[in-house]
Amino acid sequence: MKKRLFAFLAALVLILTPVVSALAEAVMDLETDDWALEYRTEAAVEGKTVPFIVDYEDDESKREREFTLYFVEGGDIPYVALSEYMPLLSEVILYGEDGVEDPTALYTVNAEGGDIGLPEHYYTVSRPAPFTAMVVDTLSDTIAFSNFNKFTQVPGVTALVAALDLPDPPAVSITQWLEDYAAAETDEERERLDAEYSSVIDAAKTGDRELFRLAGSSFNIAGDPLLIRLRDYSIDLVEKDGECYVPLQTMTDLFMSPFYLNFIYNGDRLYCLLYGSDLIDEVNGRDPEPMSEDFARFNYNELRLLLDIHYGLKAEHGITDFDEYFRKTGLNKALSGTDANAFDSAVLRLTRTYLDDGHSGFLAPSWRHAGGTESLELEAMEAMGPSGWAVERIGAAYSSARSEAYDGDIPMYEEVGDTAFITFDSFLALADRTEDYYDPDLLSDVSEFVIENYRIDWDEADEEDGAESDEDADAPAEEAPDAENGDADGDDTGAYSEPRPVDTIKLFLYAFSQITREDSPIRNVVIDLSNNGGGSAYAAIFVAAWILGRADIALRDMTTGAQTIMTYRADVNLDNVFNGVRESMFALDIKVYCMISPNSFSCGNLIPAVCKANYVTVIGQTSGGGSCAVLPCCSASGTLFQVSGSKQLSVVRNGSFYNIDRGIEPDIYLSRPEDYYDRAALVEYLHGVK
Repeated sequence: MKKRLFAFLAALVLILTPVVSALAEAVMDLETDDWALEYRTEAAVEGKTVPFIVDYEDDESKREREFTLYFVEGGDIPYVALSEYMPLLSEVILYGEDGVEDPTALYTVNAEGGDIGLPEHYYTVSRPAPFTAMVVDTLSDTIAFSNFNKFTQVPGVTALVAALDLPDPPAVSITQWLEDYAAAETDEERERLDAEYSSVIDAAKTGDRELFRLAGSSFNIAGDPLLIRLRDYSIDLVEKDGECYVPLQTMTDLFMSPFYLNFIYNGDRLYCLLYGSDLIDEVNGRDPEPMSEDFARFNYNELRLLLDIHYGLKAEHGITDFDEYFRKTGLNKALSGTDANAFDSAVLRLTRTYLDDGHSGFLAPSWRHAGGTESLELEAMEAMGPSGWAVERIGAAYSSARSEAYDGDIPMYEEVGDTAFITFDSFLALADRTEDYYDPDLLSDVSEFVIENYRIDWDEADEEDGAESDEDADAPAEEAPDAENGDADGDDTGAYSEPRPVDTIKLFLYAFSQITREDSPIRNVVIDLSNNGGGSAYAAIFVAAWILGRADIALRDMTTGAQTIMTYRADVNLDNVFNGVRESMFALDIKVYCMISPNSFSCGNLIPAVCKANYVTVIGQTSGGGSCAVLPCCSASGTLFQVSGSKQLSVVRNGSFYNIDRGIEPDIYLSRPEDYYDRAALVEYLHGVK
């Protein structure tokens, strides 16, 4: 016999806080067996204090600490105490924020229902600003959020789904401006007042130099309350002596992966790793240990939970839940077993063969992986899915065609008559501080704005190999160019361009200075994204604002359904004024073309989407898609991988959000890769289609 757990809330509606009432709506359909209402977990919980390495912390004194993990009934699944973990989440959210006196005070944990009328087996974590809460029920093994997006917001940021965590501009009185504007007698005087007023407002907001600012308040549509039924995943929550214990991996999957952090406990130390951390070799430096059957089941269930919550392309793949998906693909046996090597191999095949989207991929094997990783490296090549293979083939074609068109290195800024070409293969923002972009010596050396051009004649290479002495015959051959950047076919002649790290923002600041120089002939700009595989959203938003004067970025959270539009402005001319005057190609009446190919992915897909939505001409072939931001992940066993996360970039047309994962169609079609890089012919062609 069953009954609704929250039926009693109707009688308490007048005394419950609004946030708990909202949570009640999220769990009204939750049912629990009668016997469970009288049940209290009485498990043995043992704490173990371990060294804790915090990768994101620059301060060495804070980088190496200690943290207590807990183990239930002598098991090997690490848990964390809720009251000890929430200050850590506060620290992550507040990291880098100015004026934070106590980074642990973001959340308040109320043990055993606190004083708000909930039963003993409820633990509430409240956040007063914004007013929201998380409720943990150790009886039914559920975690509920009234507003998950608000629960993890950076303070001061009202955007529910943010591309950049910028606060909304402060409200400013317009009374004086209205009076002056009403008294103005000419259009010229009114225009002067508009510009003057914008400058005054911006100057009043801050005296600091900022590269970005919101043009106005973010537009938000709240998502649905979120109820996570851990019992459906056989994940147990434990209470003991007034403390709530949650598996470490559950908290990592819920909260840390979206902040590009992952926690791995290798039996000796607990690591908090940044995405792409160099510490992975240290993590994997200890002797591997096998997984117990209990741990292997937990490892599988946590992987299901992570992907069910955060994978952003479930609808496109026809996935309702990943347990069923793993069974259909035949990966379930390896993913649920105790063999760490088989688990790593299955994750590799999951990301590369089955998900097969450009943001999903295998990053590093578990520290439990026994033996070498040579078989994984071989399998990585064999496991590539059809989409990945197509991208690799087409990428080689465009890179090879571009290399053939240039005798030397490829200029990232190039002028052909009245047209400037800006060519770059990834979006990078490399400055340590925003202020670095305001350095007067920033653009003093333009020699770095090149893409190094490599050409290899395989016939000549073979002849040289044939001339080797016998004693060198067994020496390993020099590694061939990466297929992503070079000749994927192994033909006699190959060419590829290897990108080197050049700051995209710095490149566009330089381009702006050249285009706006005295007596500049430039009337057209072609932004060449034909080999651009994406990168930093920070840099991409700068480019969008550089083109249009403002960048309208729409995002949708595929987990909660929340939607946000943020409008960014960039300080393109470095005057620390954000009024859009003289700070974009649009304001300068420069004609912009965005050039794309199937090799244009992620942020290389976002920019043409923004351009198309704002009627900027897009030329080339349909871009490669990639609408969901990367989500770095780890398994409970320590395997590192990444997938398309729940933050989905969208375009807004007629007020509706549209997914851009299928790519952007060009306005002007270019049939061959060679057509992209014959710059003189392309300029002549574009002149003819005006």
